[in-house]
Amino acid sequence: MGRPDIASRFKGKMMQIDTVDGAALHAHVDVLDSGRGVRTDTPWNCFKTSTVERFLEYCYQGDYSVPKPAKPLLATPTSSVYDRDNKEDEDNKEDDDDRASDIADSDTEDDTGPSGHPNGLDYRAVFFTHAELYVLSQTQRRSSLTALCLNRLRGALDMAAKAPVRPRFASNLSDLLLYVYEHSNVGLIDDQQAHDLQNLVSSCAAMHIKEMREECSLLMRCGGKMAEDLMKEVVCRVVGLEIMLKKEKEKKERERRERKEKEAKERREKEEEEKERREKEEKEKEENERKEQEKIERREREEIERREREERERMEREERERMEREERERKEKEEKEKGEKKA
Repeated sequence: MGRPDIASRFKGKMMQIDTVDGAALHAHVDVLDSGRGVRTDTPWNCFKTSTVERFLEYCYQGDYSVPKPAKPLLATPTSSVYDRDNKEDEDNKEDDDDRASDIADSDTEDDTGPSGHPNGLDYRAVFFTHAELYVLSQTQRRSSLTALCLNRLRGALDMAAKAPVRPRFASNLSDLLLYVYEHSNVGLIDDQQAHDLQNLVSSCAAMHIKEMREECSLLMRCGGKMAEDLMKEVVCRVVGLEIMLKKEKEKKERERRERKEKEAKERREKEEEEKERREKEEKEKEENERKEQEKIERREREEIERREREERERMEREERERMEREERERKEKEEKEKGEKKA
């Protein structure tokens, strides 16, 4: 992200900002100007020093740093968001090097493997950094910072909720829900300004309702808009799941029907091919038989013709022999008659 050109604003008037922790911070008035003037009614003393510092960091540098997920040594019982507000700054105060680290490094630490934490890393400080700064940015009408906080919170929630979802995630998300709906600072902005933040967190809780059974049961007892939104998100998710299951069932039924139709078509095609093959074989057989019969008949005709020819030749030979014999007898008779006459 590019850093804004603020060198020209360093000569301007300074403004003191008192935080809820009692700290006094100072910033240039021109840097606090979002383009529509500096808001004089900003309740700076409602926000913690770390949140205001990050806001100023964004105003001066165009970005803000984020603490890394904590690595708790021992499991601690879940406490309310109000009990831990004052303790958060001390527990999650980062060194200058950590504060300058990129969001990709701070939100993506892995807690898997043999040296990981079975209950998961503690993302509470990460979540609250984005959520608290979101509220402050809304009071200051910093839409670009508001969008950045929301996107980074979404990324942090996705990272913390990576499978397998750890027990600490449910506790962190429960605290975040209480903050975005019940904390007094959220009352500094109207419902429309808080909607995107509340919708993101309640949607995430509904998505992980299985892991948050106990926490959601306690949260629902608080009633109000939080319980209403949670119930709405859960119902929408259930309805959406039913629709998805129905579509999946219809898809499977359609695939089963298409598979049956395909199998029936293939079976019909196979039967047609088999029928055509049999018909072809029958025709070939009939043709072969016809040719064989013609061959037999031709041989029979040839045999008859041969016999007739032989018979005809025999009769001609006999006729010729008969005629020769008669001719010879006639000549003998004539010679005999001549001999008798001479005698």
